[in-house]
Amino acid sequence: FGYRQPVVAPTTVVQVGAPRRDAWDTVVVDGGRWEQFSSGPAWTLGELHGAARWIPVEPADVRSTPIMHGDRQVGVSFWREGTGEAGPVPADARPMPLPNRTFHVSAESDVDGRVVLHTRDGATVHLDGPAFARVVGNNETFRAVGDFRRSGPIALAVSTPLAGRSWGRDFHQVLNREFAVENPVHQPRGEAALRRGADGAPVVWSQDGWTVHDRTADVSELVVRPATGPDMGSGRMSRSGGEPSSSLSEPGRLHGVD
Repeated sequence: FGYRQPVVAPTTVVQVGAPRRDAWDTVVVDGGRWEQFSSGPAWTLGELHGAARWIPVEPADVRSTPIMHGDRQVGVSFWREGTGEAGPVPADARPMPLPNRTFHVSAESDVDGRVVLHTRDGATVHLDGPAFARVVGNNETFRAVGDFRRSGPIALAVSTPLAGRSWGRDFHQVLNREFAVENPVHQPRGEAALRRGADGAPVVWSQDGWTVHDRTADVSELVVRPATGPDMGSGRMSRSGGEPSSSLSEPGRLHGVD
């Protein structure tokens, strides 16, 4: 599950009954008892690349590099050194309008959308959203931000499948619940890439818009797509159902995000 999860197992046969319509009981019979097992002190678990087995991952052992803009740390990259800003940008991708105070998180992903990380001892592991949030929350660059209440949103420069449930919501919830970080999380839809703009600032490119996860907003999970056609220059956005949202008077201002 990406965190410490004890396993409770019976020593003998169990019987399952339903005393009420909305409840059920599991009872150990024949003089047995319940025993609890633990996988040890592992707090974050990741699937070992190419081995189909789970191993404990210590967040401090995950390799990362600060994303710099001038002398400021504006994010963290978990790519192998020198590969995070390489490769082509998808032909149909567009840049995400983000405030200057955005904290960027860049990482590789697999075909299932899980994040691919590399440890200092050379292991490559695949993590889900909650586990990745714990790695980010304990990262030295991330923690150096200090007071996130004065910062902008967190932008994930990580590719995700267009179909299926997004893990950004779980990522956002873990950061809020375990690290008291309430900042909105902007997650690209489809292929994503991180590049440098004309002024050297990081720019996130996304294939099919992005999802804003913000538990404090009126809409806690909002899909945003750039408008096409004549209104494209005005910065108008639309929700997933086609309902237009408010016009953006400034780059980087979205519904529920300041």
